[in-house]
Amino acid sequence: MEAATRREREAAGWGTLAEVDAALAGREAIRRSSNAAEQAVDALTDAASVQAFTWTVDVAVAVPRRLTHKQFMARFTDAEMQGMLKAFGDNPALRPWWERFSLARDISLDDPATQAGVQALEAAGLIGKGRAGEVLASAQAAV
Repeated sequence: MEAATRREREAAGWGTLAEVDAALAGREAIRRSSNAAEQAVDALTDAASVQAFTWTVDVAVAVPRRLTHKQFMARFTDAEMQGMLKAFGDNPALRPWWERFSLARDISLDDPATQAGVQALEAAGLIGKGRAGEVLASAQAAV
């Protein structure tokens, strides 16, 4: 089923959030490098220097660390999810974070609200000590 869905998505030209973000970051790196090259060429004073000028994509652009809800939730164990869902109903301090999470189109691991929310889950004992760092880490299996 997953392979069929992936083939359909690829045939339609759709990618995962990570693939789209990587492509957009690559395009932004080209744009910024091109702008820098244009400024460098403008500073050249003779024709030989202009003709000899070359440029490469040398401006790094960080790829956003965005996940779908499914990918983000897969970072938690079943026991953690059960505890969180119960706590969101019982704890008014955690409820606003859950509501914002539920309404978000995607989850950015770099968003301060995401980071604070996951750290609050750890502080409240809903996820184990050190788990906030694991949940917010970049490298995880795709879901």
